[in-house]
Amino acid sequence: MSKASHRDIIEALYARGGDLGELEAKVRRDFIGIGTAETLPVSREEFRAGRSRRFGTANPEHMRVPFWNAMVRCGWPAYFGAKHFGDEECSVCCLDGKRDPVWCHDRFGMSLTRLPDGRFIQIAGEHEDHYDPDFCIYNDVFIHDGKGGFEILGYPEDVFPPTDFHSATLVAPWIYIIGNLGYLDHRGRETPVFRLHTETGGIERVATRGTSPGWIHRHRATLVNGRIRVSGGKLFTTTADGNSDLVDNPAPGELDLATLTWQPCAP
Repeated sequence: MSKASHRDIIEALYARGGDLGELEAKVRRDFIGIGTAETLPVSREEFRAGRSRRFGTANPEHMRVPFWNAMVRCGWPAYFGAKHFGDEECSVCCLDGKRDPVWCHDRFGMSLTRLPDGRFIQIAGEHEDHYDPDFCIYNDVFIHDGKGGFEILGYPEDVFPPTDFHSATLVAPWIYIIGNLGYLDHRGRETPVFRLHTETGGIERVATRGTSPGWIHRHRATLVNGRIRVSGGKLFTTTADGNSDLVDNPAPGELDLATLTWQPCAP
């Protein structure tokens, strides 16, 4: 899928289980209908008002921020957005010494889900690596109408934490969001599971039982007979000497949606 560019080829791969999130950025933008604008038509004041990430105050909050909308349409990385307004140095830190990354829609680890009604939903993702001043893991959601229109939904951090390299599985009317790499100090032992309602935009945490795969990311999720099968990917672990490590997920597991219980896959 990462090498596909022709729509017919993309459709054929998708029909066989291909992940639309793996499409090259420009191809993906064309496929979901937003294209790529060449300009950033916002004022300096609008840039200043919207340059930073902020969490939503409702579940969801409709984030109507001109700078964010423009960055979605042009697909620029954060540095380009800042440079456009001569603000490169501001992305290094804010007054309290913490990094203040410039908001952008150019991300890794963002899922893309196609809905039967023609809409597309993108969830969260991260921009750049941890050492970059504009590194940020997001917790927002984009709902595209497939014709160039979109809306951005924000959430309180305690409702939906920053999430990247997760899986997104459509089980109408929900999208189940499983796994996450996340910030180092947010990682735990159990697999995080959330679900997004595709009509209301609300997100809720899913309490599961049984032995989960662990803190997993970059995995594959497939709906099989009412269960979400999770396979592959990487697990975050802590070694005996207290160091952290990422290891291959050794075996697939399944989340039974009827009981919300994790189970090993049948041989």
